[in-house]
Amino acid sequence: MNKYVLKNFKMDESDVYLQHQQITACFSGSEHVRYRKDGNTVTVYSTNHPTGNVTCKMSTVPTYVAGTVGEFKVRLNMEKRKFVKGGDGPREAVRDLPSILKKLNEIAGRSGFVVKDFQEVSEPYILKGTQSGNKIAFNTVDFVGVLEVTDQESFKNSLDNGIGSGKAFGLGLLIFTVR
Repeated sequence: MNKYVLKNFKMDESDVYLQHQQITACFSGSEHVRYRKDGNTVTVYSTNHPTGNVTCKMSTVPTYVAGTVGEFKVRLNMEKRKFVKGGDGPREAVRDLPSILKKLNEIAGRSGFVVKDFQEVSEPYILKGTQSGNKIAFNTVDFVGVLEVTDQESFKNSLDNGIGSGKAFGLGLLIFTVR
């Protein structure tokens, strides 16, 4: 898996699906593209190299062993399925801070890490778009903090594939830097 940092990359600001299409087109239509937009900088994890006139800095995503501690950033879709008799029901937004932190810790446990400290947790906000004529929206929360790797294989999978839902729309890319 390669990490690409695109500076001054212009993306549609109003529609997450159009952003998804722009990034996918830059990486040869790859289905395995994860990205995060921060201002005019876009961080992309992809197995494909960018095509066309895209200027970027590339590095390889390393493997980290259990016990490695570092800083993380992740933007997550904070929703849960409402339980209904006979199966899963509709999704509902997770909006209160204790429930948000609980949900992140559940995801972390499945993803090979434990959160040691939160430096920033944004207020929930909505990302919107239109896909095939249907409106889409994501209840989004940004996290910045410190984590410790607990399972090397699960953590590598989380870095390569992202965590949570909405990954095709700029959510779930786990960015990790060793202290």
